[in-house]
Amino acid sequence: VATGAALWANGRARPATPGLGAEWRPTAADIAAAVGSGATGRFSDTRHDRFASLFKQRYRDRGLAVGLRFLSDRRLKVMCAAMMPRWDMAHVALKAHEETRALFGRPYDVDIYETYISAMQRKVAELRADGADGAVTVRFDDRFAAATR
Repeated sequence: VATGAALWANGRARPATPGLGAEWRPTAADIAAAVGSGATGRFSDTRHDRFASLFKQRYRDRGLAVGLRFLSDRRLKVMCAAMMPRWDMAHVALKAHEETRALFGRPYDVDIYETYISAMQRKVAELRADGADGAVTVRFDDRFAAATR
C-alpha cells in the first residue's frame, strides 16, 4: 500500500530508493559507538553535534543532500534537497527519529524541510509520535510552507 509519506510493507516504512541508508556507513551502531553512552544531555552539547554530523555524513557520502539539526531538547530539523522524493524524506526523518530515541532516550518531534541552493528552505512535513505504542505519523502539508515564509 502506498501512502503520501512512505511505502509500507510488513508495517514498516520502506524508502522508494532501494537501500536508502539501510547498511550505509556510518550505521546506527557506528554512530552510537562514536557518540558514546551517557546522560541525555542538552541538545547543544558535543554528543548531539557529533550525532548530527555522522547522520548527515551517511547520506552525503552517497551524494544525497541531507542535514540534521537539533532545535531543542524535543525537536529535530531534517533538511533534504527539494528534488528528493517525499517518501525518501519521510524515511530519513523516521531513521533520525528512531536513532535519536534509541541513543538519547527520548522521542523527538521531527520537522522536515526541503532546501534549495538559492532560496530559503521551507517546512514541508512533520513526523510525530502517536501514543504510547511508539507509532509515528509523517504529514506533508502545504500549509507548513506558508507558515515558514
